[in-house]
Amino acid sequence: MLPEKWPVLLKYGQNIPCFNGEAPKVRCTSEAERSFRLVNIEARKNVCEKEICYIKGILEHAQFHLRTIQAAKDNLESHISWNDKSFPSINPNLARLHYAYHYEVFTALRPFVHTASAADLDSEAHNAQFFNEITYKWMIAAFQAIRAFDSPPKVEVDIDILHTRFGILLELVALRESSNYHLLVSTEEVSAYIDDQLASTIRTLSQSDCQELKTDAEFLGNIPNSTHQRNGFSSRSMYEFPTGTGMPTLAEEIISGINTTTRIQQTFQASKELQAELNPARFSKIGKEIFLERPHVRTLLEEFHMQKIPYCEVWPEDSTFGLVRGARVRGTPIHTTLYMVISMPRSVYQASKPTKLKLSVDFHGGGGFTGDPSFEPWVYWPRLEYMSLAQNILSIEPQSLLMPQSQGPEILQANRKALSWLFDGLEHTLHGINSNLAVDWESFNISGHSFGGMMALDFFRQIGLHASRPPNLHVRTVHARGTMSRPYERQASTYMGQIVSQEEAEEIAKKIRLNMSRLKDRGCMILKRAGSTPPDGMIGAYSTSVSRAEGTTWLDFWAERCLYELLDQMASCPDERACILFEHGTADNFVPFEHSLGTQAMLKAKFPKLDVRCNLIPNEDHAWDYDRKLAEIKWFFQLY
Repeated sequence: MLPEKWPVLLKYGQNIPCFNGEAPKVRCTSEAERSFRLVNIEARKNVCEKEICYIKGILEHAQFHLRTIQAAKDNLESHISWNDKSFPSINPNLARLHYAYHYEVFTALRPFVHTASAADLDSEAHNAQFFNEITYKWMIAAFQAIRAFDSPPKVEVDIDILHTRFGILLELVALRESSNYHLLVSTEEVSAYIDDQLASTIRTLSQSDCQELKTDAEFLGNIPNSTHQRNGFSSRSMYEFPTGTGMPTLAEEIISGINTTTRIQQTFQASKELQAELNPARFSKIGKEIFLERPHVRTLLEEFHMQKIPYCEVWPEDSTFGLVRGARVRGTPIHTTLYMVISMPRSVYQASKPTKLKLSVDFHGGGGFTGDPSFEPWVYWPRLEYMSLAQNILSIEPQSLLMPQSQGPEILQANRKALSWLFDGLEHTLHGINSNLAVDWESFNISGHSFGGMMALDFFRQIGLHASRPPNLHVRTVHARGTMSRPYERQASTYMGQIVSQEEAEEIAKKIRLNMSRLKDRGCMILKRAGSTPPDGMIGAYSTSVSRAEGTTWLDFWAERCLYELLDQMASCPDERACILFEHGTADNFVPFEHSLGTQAMLKAKFPKLDVRCNLIPNEDHAWDYDRKLAEIKWFFQLY
């Protein structure tokens, strides 16, 4: 029996299954998912059968079962666990598990939210702040359950789950219309988000082939938007919600009452100041002279079908609901979307019969401060030419996060997300491009130059840590050219053709560090950066590698172990069948060739069965091989 003080529930939802205290009729597809159902079903039975009516008793009952549900989540095996701050999984089983957990939290707290009244706020067991905290926890669980299946590409969702999502939204609307709603703080922000969820859910349900879901969509469409929404807030898809920190920051932000508009303005102003330090005026016109056009590269690229696929959204560490909402209203999003550039010969793109494609994953260079996969002057010609001749290779080029806005741990985490996307999402994406295309996991190849070589070797390392790697995965080659594997240190020389002394480099590095500190001191968010076309930000790599002043070295900005250490700590080889080829010019004054030579020796000693080679090129510099003749390296590509 529903409390009479919830008129919207009586009006909209009294016949909805998810309101009556029973477990939703959703198919359980894993033992872990069933455990979330079982540990909480007793709580719902007790609340319904005993009709507990005292707020303290209900709260204690809910908290007991919350602890049980959390324990079940904490005990999940690593390959099926998740972080609520991360992007919703594109793996259907993980998405279902994510949904099951949050729906059980939502259901455990429901009796408290339904039963609480203004009168209870004077009791010893309950107060206004606590009501806010519990109610926001309930809403957060609802929002997380709703967004569990919202990672693009969309995964297949049961009709029952979509119908339950419809019911969850009715409960959120009921809260908004109830007499308790005025007890919450910043109700405008909550109303706006509920309106967003309504709009997105209506779109999802109305696109279904199921008439019942279309009826649900029509029903939701009759619910009036909040005044906040009608006054100008536009809807957005739910998977655009902050995934760097996720929904759990909602209550903190709303309760804190931060002036979001001011903070957003300060953030963008401070970001412009930092950007200016990363691009000194004296070098602004030199880039066009240094990075010359390569017509032969552009001509060959025209033979390929290329598209950018998002694989990850990254948000400032302290981004919150209010800040995201304010940024959306201003039309200045605060998140960074990382993309994969996927390329294939046009003949493959138009394939009319089943075609398996070998994979070639290539990482851009730039010292960790600049770089983008689409930057033509840095395209490795022999690889491009070989892909054109072979006609059976799929090129994958991920964007990387960049310093100083991101540090090593976050950059490597994005590398993990790129790998996860490949394993969990590439097949689906490829099938969407052309249903005749499939991935040949038995030919997985990785490459990169300079900082990209470092990322390529880390990619190889992380394959060994990844639980969802395809069972038939075979890493055939890793090609690391001019690779940074130790802390990046070099002697002062010229930057973009101009002499920049160590003193000047240290001064630039100090200004970059100072601007980063000012961002934090002023309470500004640090907006992440990726996909920077050189020379944007490139002075950061030079100045920090030359600087020896405390707090301004490249390693200080990286704030993580170097690649050599990470590889040396591998417990096992990710794939001993691989051939790893280091190539390095002996006259490289950017990255000393000892980086490659030392790493080769370490890997060879650590994994005797692994084929690790190092080809030192006499008297060649850092970028000696961009227009190298294919014949010189074709033997290696034929290992694909």
